[in-house]
Amino acid sequence: GDEIRVVFTGVKPEKRQLDALAAIGGVVSAARDATHVVTSPQLKRTPKLLTAVSSARHVVTLAWLDACARAKARAAEGPHAVRDVAKERLWDFSLAATLAANGGAGALA
Repeated sequence: GDEIRVVFTGVKPEKRQLDALAAIGGVVSAARDATHVVTSPQLKRTPKLLTAVSSARHVVTLAWLDACARAKARAAEGPHAVRDVAKERLWDFSLAATLAANGGAGALA
């Protein structure tokens, strides 16, 4: 569906960003249920990221929530997708491919 279930890892959202999430009908969820991971531009292997990446469709920065606030609607995730080529190479892992396999657009949106 169009549900937006967000897990934050490695970042602390400000109240305005949480308000933006609520305004687009999103909720903060457990990592295993998340549709969106909101994290820093540099990937960190946190337990939440490792759990969420198996089911999430988007991994984005906090700037996505700022864009949602400006648009007063769900903003496109693609421009805010995390792309950490160095970490993906180090971990022998493609974030975009993993997210695409979960039914999301991944970092290629």
